[in-house]
Amino acid sequence: MRENVVLKGKYQKIKENFLEKQTFTLLEAKKLFLETNPKTVSWDLYNMVQKKMIYKIGHGVYSLYKENENLSLGYEYFSKKTKAIYDKLQEYGYKTYISGIDVLNDELLHIPENYPVIVVVEKNGIDEVRDYLFGNNYNVITKKDKDIINHDFYNNKIDAIILAGEDFKLSCEGIAIKEKAFLDLYYVVTRFNYKFSVQELIRTYESMLRKNTMLKTILKKAALENNIKSEIEYIMGLKNIPQKAREFTKRYLEVIDSEI
Repeated sequence: MRENVVLKGKYQKIKENFLEKQTFTLLEAKKLFLETNPKTVSWDLYNMVQKKMIYKIGHGVYSLYKENENLSLGYEYFSKKTKAIYDKLQEYGYKTYISGIDVLNDELLHIPENYPVIVVVEKNGIDEVRDYLFGNNYNVITKKDKDIINHDFYNNKIDAIILAGEDFKLSCEGIAIKEKAFLDLYYVVTRFNYKFSVQELIRTYESMLRKNTMLKTILKKAALENNIKSEIEYIMGLKNIPQKAREFTKRYLEVIDSEI
């Protein structure tokens, strides 16, 4: 009984010190309890994980938040078109989930009146799902059709964009977790000329990090899906880059742009 009281006391101290942080390390926890044997601190963290007071999300890395805690408001808040596509996909045999704007609607200040729904589909089912939706009167494109979206005439007529997915733990009940939804939105904005402003994307990114509705550890893991891990890590580290390094990066990008 006394051990539980002591553990809860230590948990409260961790919560008070790390509530605003997305993650904390074993070393940071040991520094928080300098009067306690380091091995005891490790054991305490292990017990907190077992009791689901905290969550282990990597080697020596912990969080007060569950990895899949950042879920959307759900189906009820989807657009009419998204609901119809979601319902159709639930009847089909391949693994799929809705991503992008529909999952982030409570995070966005400005939602376009009309936008293509982002649908993530297991790789071996992309062509079949595209044909299935097309057969149900939805205009759908995949990565290999992305040049079409550069033409305004066609852009305004696209109902859905299909992206390939492998890790379906990044979704829950056919809906992406928020980290994956943001990354998929980022991906189509930067690759598909998707009608969503870069400025709003930046604002959403900073807001979600500030509110802890997006965890960096999950963001990095989810970035593997679209092969954008290196650029996401670069973006995440920008605030830590010295001014001279920023100047170098800016000038180097100008050189690269001039060579294109």
